[in-house]
Amino acid sequence: MSAASLRNIVLSCFLAAGVSSACADSAQNITGYWDILDKSGNLDTTIEIYESGFVGVLEGRVVKLHRPQDQGAICTACSGERHNQPILTMKVITDLQWNPKKNGWYGNGLDPERGWEPRVRLRLEGNELKVCAHYKTDFICLDKDSWTQRQTDETFLSSLPDFANPKG
Repeated sequence: MSAASLRNIVLSCFLAAGVSSACADSAQNITGYWDILDKSGNLDTTIEIYESGFVGVLEGRVVKLHRPQDQGAICTACSGERHNQPILTMKVITDLQWNPKKNGWYGNGLDPERGWEPRVRLRLEGNELKVCAHYKTDFICLDKDSWTQRQTDETFLSSLPDFANPKG
């Protein structure tokens, strides 16, 4: 195959859909709403993972705090511009990009309870998103979690704040 042919194939991939499955090496579609349980197994938080506006880059934000004691919570442990900001609406995942060699999404995370900003890896396994937070290197997972994909309905969507409600 000539260099010109290879260049045309690569250019076609980018022009076709930005990140098609053929060009992105089967990137997992993880966009949507994900429920996080607390250590007792009770529903804690719902995160929305969405396209950031840049091709192939995702972000995640808190769209629902389910525990009564968390309503109106602010991020006292966060630093910088996030310090004392509301946790509801906060971006907790940024710059999430598919890595075909490692078969996962890699980016930056935020744990608002601790103010910790780890690197994160997300992998889809069935209807669960396996989340691994690590510091500097992705060889050692310091904090693991499984998020469950939420099946959305009108009741759930209407309960979201206006910023996150596609109907609102």
